[in-house]
Amino acid sequence: MNTPDEEIDQSLFPSQAEASEAENLWKQGQDEAAKGQPEGQFNVIVKKADLGRSNSSGRLQIHYELQVASGEAAGTTLHKYDGMGTAKQAAITQQQLARIGVDVKATTMATLPAVLATLVGKTLAVTGKKNGDFYNIYFNKAVTTDVGGDGASGDSNPFG
Repeated sequence: MNTPDEEIDQSLFPSQAEASEAENLWKQGQDEAAKGQPEGQFNVIVKKADLGRSNSSGRLQIHYELQVASGEAAGTTLHKYDGMGTAKQAAITQQQLARIGVDVKATTMATLPAVLATLVGKTLAVTGKKNGDFYNIYFNKAVTTDVGGDGASGDSNPFG
């Protein structure tokens, strides 16, 4: 925050109201950044799940946009990318999907986009882990029912 002797450069803003709004948005951004990336077990809501390609490497991947459902980081948007550039990566991606109730044996590349669409709006129990500069999100299980594939149900206890 500005100390009493610091002034916002008014030439950047057409009005004091816009300068105040910018200051408020800056503060909100600091608060949002302070929430950080939660560690441990928590629930998320799937906002988006799409099959596509990485912008940097071009590898095939699933991109999940997840919103933290509760706790100090509630409302924070997280991104999870599950790659499929190698058979090992595809196997890990299938393990992640199976954990949340997707019948991966009944899912093909042709049906995967439709299966991913069924995840949107679902609540999932996840684990967040920081590893140096990296942050990983692991699916534990679906908290809500009817998650893709054959409609396998989740469990109401996300960590049991």
